[in-house]
Amino acid sequence: TRKRRNHGRSKKGRGHVRFIRCSNCGRACPKDKAVWKMVTRNMVEVAAVKDLEDASVYNESEPNIDTVLTLTLGQPYAVPKLYVKLQYCISCAIHGKVLRNRSRADRRIRKSLMKPAQRQEVQRPIAQRA
Repeated sequence: TRKRRNHGRSKKGRGHVRFIRCSNCGRACPKDKAVWKMVTRNMVEVAAVKDLEDASVYNESEPNIDTVLTLTLGQPYAVPKLYVKLQYCISCAIHGKVLRNRSRADRRIRKSLMKPAQRQEVQRPIAQRA
């Protein structure tokens, strides 16, 4: 008997797959078995961006201070982003709630379950006031 149709890996016809190191614990884990997550963050925190904006001598060109600062030329300066690919072993992915255990029937669902669901805007009728 087997628990998963791919035996928990995506190796298929390959005999060997190189190992990666878990970002959390450092465990050696096969690359095809590892769980990865892309993280995109601003290099500068929102509070620091506001401090830089307040300390700046130059005028604001755009009101959105979360992502834009102004340079000496008055052109908007986009705060650089930090892109990190986190690779986890199965133990750390479950512990950190990147993955969850699923029932036997739910394991057959192959779409990604951990991505946040996009809400569809529903137009609700507005109640008339008397």
